[in-house]
Amino acid sequence: MLRLDDLGVDIVTISDEDYPILLRHVNNPPPIIYLYGRIQKQDERSIAILGSRNATEKGFQIAQGFGKRLAEQGYTIVSGYAKGIDTESHLGALEGNVRTIMVLSTGMMHFKLRDAGFESFEFLKQNGTVISEMYPTESWTVGAAMARNRLVVGLSKAVLVVECGLKSGTMNAAHVAQQMNRPLFVLQYQEVGEHVLGNEQLLKSGAIAVRRFSDVGLIESYIENL
Repeated sequence: MLRLDDLGVDIVTISDEDYPILLRHVNNPPPIIYLYGRIQKQDERSIAILGSRNATEKGFQIAQGFGKRLAEQGYTIVSGYAKGIDTESHLGALEGNVRTIMVLSTGMMHFKLRDAGFESFEFLKQNGTVISEMYPTESWTVGAAMARNRLVVGLSKAVLVVECGLKSGTMNAAHVAQQMNRPLFVLQYQEVGEHVLGNEQLLKSGAIAVRRFSDVGLIESYIENL
């Protein structure tokens, strides 16, 4: 378990130079954040990849594949470090040898390594950043998870949804992206099931359809023209 005193978690205020530039411009930016690792200039070139905790195996593969390919194009991958799509996105970024940002819905004291692919706390510190706005000992709540979404979106230039149910935290994050005027990309599946009904609704509301890994170029063109 992560310990503030022996693993070097920094407390950063909104007036500090280390405070993420993109985060300053969200609605109600957190006055204090806790960081394990540092936000770097290159993290301003970032994209969030989000989706269900209980995604399909195909969804996991897509999340990791897009994480890797976008990372290979130099994008920092941002996600919420939840089980499922989020974790696979982080792993894809690390496989692509680029940074990832994990935004927690708990305090730092509850952070644990979820997958062997993260290797160690020190490995994460060298290859990414863990961030939380919650007091270090606070536990997960639904409200904290919803609040976390504005940080995930706020730290990103665009958002990619892989698998999304109609009533889900991912749907909430997608709506936050629309409110923040972030480009919203959504996987369009040939076969529509309950696990992607949210995808279909978002596409009908104007989200940009993504169908294959080669659409990384489409995503990049939108971000670079912002």
